[in-house]
Amino acid sequence: MNSVLMIVLPIITIMFLVVAFFLHRADYFHRNNRQYSCRNTFPYELNEPIELTKNLAGNIFLLLGLICEVLFFSFFMMSTNESSASFYVIVIGGAILSVLIFFLYFVPFKYVTAHLLISLISYVLSLALSIIFVINVTGETMYYYDLFVSGSAVAEFTELILSDIFAYGAAVTSVAAFIVVCMTREPFRLKEVKQEDGTVTYERPKVFALASMEWLTILTNVLFVVALLFYVIAVI
Repeated sequence: MNSVLMIVLPIITIMFLVVAFFLHRADYFHRNNRQYSCRNTFPYELNEPIELTKNLAGNIFLLLGLICEVLFFSFFMMSTNESSASFYVIVIGGAILSVLIFFLYFVPFKYVTAHLLISLISYVLSLALSIIFVINVTGETMYYYDLFVSGSAVAEFTELILSDIFAYGAAVTSVAAFIVVCMTREPFRLKEVKQEDGTVTYERPKVFALASMEWLTILTNVLFVVALLFYVIAVI
């Protein structure tokens, strides 16, 4: 596989996902006349009502980002000549995570079981993959450190350090998602508000744990892809 393409694919992936996010946010503001908040609003609400054509530009970029990310994982082993079982787990799990995150944008919470299942599996995968890759890239960095000290492989060592930084960032972000849920009392419940006339209404707290967890999972995925990008640059 062309090494240039393996560098371009993750870069394009990140660009497409970022552009999709801002297009979705702009569309959300236009429809609801309020700013979107990642702290208490689910990814699927960027597309509500759930129709691909409601925000066609944003969804096209989201789909293109997904395709590029899956292609990147599909050719990863071939391009880097990796053969370890842990990297097979990383690329297969990464491709599955990409697809699950795509579904987070389109499976509304009214399908409670399906939504929670996708959300939970996405989170567990993001946590597991980031930790597995941290272990692998740390070992690779230590190997290149000896070469760096001897005056060779300076560029490769620097690129692996950058890969380390983003890999650890992905791991910390995924752990932060767990902490958010643990620190929130009744994390999946709405806030009960009593009105002056005695009626009771329900509204979301400033930090709605499940929504925050899903966005942190998406951020973990982005950092994970960036970490793999620098790893690819170092080893190919």
